[in-house]
Amino acid sequence: MAGPELKPALEHAHHSPPESIRSLHKHYQKAPVESLASDPRVLDFTNLSEFHRNRLRVVGKLGGSCLQKIFDTFESGAAGGQNIENKEASLSQETEGRVDSLQFVPSLLPFSSQKALLSRLWMRDLSNPFHQTNLHLHYHIPYPNCETSTFFGYDDPEKVLLQPKDPTTHKPLTVAQMMRKKLRWMTLGGQYDWTRKLYPEMDTTEARDLLLSLPHDTATLIHSIFPSLHPQAAISNLYTPGDTLSPHRDISEASSAPLASISIGTDAIFIIGLSKGSPAANEEEGRILVVRIKSGDVILMGGESRWAWHSVPKIVPTNVGAKDNSLEEWPGSGDGGSGVNKLWAGWMKNRRVNLNVRQMWD
Repeated sequence: MAGPELKPALEHAHHSPPESIRSLHKHYQKAPVESLASDPRVLDFTNLSEFHRNRLRVVGKLGGSCLQKIFDTFESGAAGGQNIENKEASLSQETEGRVDSLQFVPSLLPFSSQKALLSRLWMRDLSNPFHQTNLHLHYHIPYPNCETSTFFGYDDPEKVLLQPKDPTTHKPLTVAQMMRKKLRWMTLGGQYDWTRKLYPEMDTTEARDLLLSLPHDTATLIHSIFPSLHPQAAISNLYTPGDTLSPHRDISEASSAPLASISIGTDAIFIIGLSKGSPAANEEEGRILVVRIKSGDVILMGGESRWAWHSVPKIVPTNVGAKDNSLEEWPGSGDGGSGVNKLWAGWMKNRRVNLNVRQMWD
């Protein structure tokens, strides 16, 4: 992997994306789902076009036996029995004048680890008040008690209310509304200030407390796979068809360590690129890559790609899982653990979860 490019100044976090990124984002936001499979520009690792097959190279291997130990540890000894010895995960890098040091690991997380990660995030971590969400700014959150355990455990989620902090601005929400549509993201570990686009200062009591709130098992999973990344903060996003993530750059971290992005659930279109003004972007429109991301895929943004513009213009309404498995019944099928109201069966249908893990400081 090439060394990291010079980090943009913090005030650049408020800059607008270049027109080349904005126009491509709008194009794929409006593009019919049916057109994606035959779009030659879309990099799909399960259906490589001749164009992309000639421009991809494998830059490393993650050994199957080592990965199996990592996944078994994360799943706390859950019986998986999956043979990935002969399915080494490939670190693939797009070449031919694209985005340097942007690496992909298609289908890295096995199905059992995907389910385990879903349970950790949306049953355990969401129930921890340390982990803020997009709703905390405007609502008082009714956290589950020991008996209810998780937000999926309420007997009647239509009757449990989130009361607004300012009733003149917002109406009460039910837990059912929260979990089906209103919940958009959750931050783990170092909490991001979305208004000022800042992380906590290093060596403060606040920073130390927040670091302790970053789930150790999830941080260990990422660090074990990618030793160059020491997880200190994470954002988990929830998407359904029609949702988008606007073009932006992740430049608020003081560290230049790579950023890891894990996808679980339905497919998504991911755009990443360097503007014309970048030292490495010599093409007229900059250097831009369009990728179809699938469940279990991991993207590692290092080098110049660490500061690249990126967006999610489209969620593809299809459900995917490893082999013949599907995540769409989680957690109502019982995979999520005991105490889950059966009303939540199908919660993952046409839903995408993205876990974005980063290092705040060197």
